[in-house]
Parts: sequence; structure tokens; C-alpha cells
Amino acid sequence: MPRRRLALLGALCLALAACAGPVYTTRADPKVVLRELDQSAITSGEPSLPTRNVLYEHGLFEAFDDRPAAAIAELHRAMVAAQGDQDMLFALAELSFLHGQATKKKDYYLAAAVYAYAFLFPEKAGDPGPGRFDPRLRTAADLYNWALILSFRAANGSEVVPQGGTFELPFGRLEVAFDPAALRAGDRELFGFIPIGELEVHGLAMRYRWPGLGAPLDVRWRFRIAVVAEHAVVSHFAPEALVIGTIVAWIHRPIAAILRVPRQRKLDQRGPERSAEPRGAIEVVRQP
Repeated sequence: MPRRRLALLGALCLALAACAGPVYTTRADPKVVLRELDQSAITSGEPSLPTRNVLYEHGLFEAFDDRPAAAIAELHRAMVAAQGDQDMLFALAELSFLHGQATKKKDYYLAAAVYAYAFLFPEKAGDPGPGRFDPRLRTAADLYNWALILSFRAANGSEVVPQGGTFELPFGRLEVAFDPAALRAGDRELFGFIPIGELEVHGLAMRYRWPGLGAPLDVRWRFRIAVVAEHAVVSHFAPEALVIGTIVAWIHRPIAAILRVPRQRKLDQRGPERSAEPRGAIEVVRQP
């Protein structure tokens, strides 16, 4: 009898194995393998392998194809229950960016920026964040940079328009504080913010790029020379010139804001240790 049970168990295992697809490997060109490993929402318009793993782990892989907004909301709830799990934060940043591209909804671009920032700067004591060899580190920074550009793009799509206000997120609201005076320095003012990532360069043999956090912009500046008349002030502008700028949104404790804190202290645009009265900042507010 025991031998018969063993034979039946073996037959059952074989039957179950036959129901699943075969798992095997083949030799391939290393460039093909590396291209597959390097795919992401930024490079290929597809979820990266770490994000695909998160979707599979939570049974949401097919749901993201059929009902992306519902799948993102479900994964957000799982992330909240896990108190800001890093793997889920990265996946949410990438999936929100992809859904924003598919629907052209700025609230998902903004959500992608918040998720990516929370992934890059964890708040748990002793958590150093993603390691320097983690490929998700650069991807998250690129997601953050592009999400900011697409969130504040002008209606005609030609340039980025810095602005403050309250913006809806899929999971709450985003309060952006921006002072237009920050674009003026003495007798000069900045205008015409064009994303450098959308510019093709011709005629240069050497090109240098310094990766970092913040979206690079091609910015115009002009002199503001005021001539005071008897009853009016007339402004004369010198010929326009080009400079390089960067748009950065500092977010104070984004994980805490997402998980449990109704309102967060606003943050100075120059860094996380500056005053509570910012000239340009982002604040996360949870919905009731």
C-alpha cells in the first residue's frame, strides 16, 4: 500500500508539472540579455523586471494590463500596509509613470515623482536606501526627473511652467508652493524652460553628462532695466541669452505623508534642513 501511494503521488506530481509551461534556458547574445535586464518605463516603455516581480508577487500582473488604475490602487494599499516597502515604492513609481503616459493624466505623473522620491530617500532609521550598484537607483532618479517635467508641462507641450497650487493625486493631494520671485535675481529674470532631454544635439563630437537629481532645462534669461519716468516705470530687455537650469521638488518626509500624517511641514526648495517658510516646495496631503 505505501508503495502504491508513492506511485500515485509521483504520477500526480508529473501531471501537475505537465500543466505548467516548460522552464528552460538557451544561449543568447549578451547584448540581448542585458537589454532585457535594462528594460524600464524610461528606456523601453515597459515595466522593469523588479516591477514585474512585484506585480507577480501580489497577483496583479494581468490586472495591470486590464485595469491599471485599480491595480496601482491595490498595490498602493499593500505598500501602506507594509509601511513603505521599498520594492513596492519603486514599482508604484514606474507603474504610475507608465499609466500617466498611457492616459496623459498629470496626477499619475505627480504620484510617480512622489513614489520615486520616497524610494530614493527612505525615512526608516538605519535604512541607507538603494545601494549604489542597484540599477533601480538611476531609474528612480530618471522617473522623478521626467515626472516633474511632464507634470508641469505647458498646455502646448513646448516648455515647462513652474507653478504653485493644489494638485490631485490618485491617493491624496499635492500642495506645491512656488514663488515667482525665485526666478528673478537682481536685474535678471528667467523664462522659457525647455527640457534638455528633448533636444537633439548636432555638430558636436564630444558630449558630457553629469547625472543627478532634478530635470535639466534650457533656460532663457534677460536683463530687466527699469527706467523711471514721471508717472510710469518702463522696462527694457537686453537680447536674450541661454543658461542651464534644473527643476527640483524637495518633499519633506513623503513616506510619512503617504502613510499616516494628514499634513507635513513645507520644505525649502534649497534642501531638507532649511526654513519652514519656503520659496518653492512640495507638500503631501492625504485625502480623508
